[in-house]
Amino acid sequence: MTNRILKIALLSLGMVSTIAGFGQIAFANELDREASVINEQSVRAKDLPGTVVVRINNATGEASVLEVPERLAADVNEAKSIAAMSSAFRAIPASGIVEFKTTAELDRNSSTSSWYAWYNYGYYYTPTYYYWGYTYSYSNYYSYNWYGYSYRWYRW
Repeated sequence: MTNRILKIALLSLGMVSTIAGFGQIAFANELDREASVINEQSVRAKDLPGTVVVRINNATGEASVLEVPERLAADVNEAKSIAAMSSAFRAIPASGIVEFKTTAELDRNSSTSSWYAWYNYGYYYTPTYYYWGYTYSYSNYYSYNWYGYSYRWYRW
């Protein structure tokens, strides 16, 4: 009987301390400062391409990429101008990793390039850019076929 009362008392005490722990007030200086992180991320994002065009050869399956600084409209006129820029496309290697900036621009914590893009083959070559620890995922917003090539336009 005494053990049962002791167990009930300990259980009650544990519940009270747990409830009291959730009721503590958090002060502003204890919280993360998300605004500074978001601002830094958006400042760094200004150098990312506005539009990324992935071109896939329908006969061979080879893919190449074109990075354009402006955000292109999804229309036929823009599509024709991009198709005419065939010499500006760069091949996507089998690893799916494409350097975005020169290797002279190194990451703060390692000797690797701080800018790079990864093209996920499993999802229509969807590009993801990495810069200084931030991830920028692009999404497909326009696609078309032109003289044996499939073009997919991405922006974030």
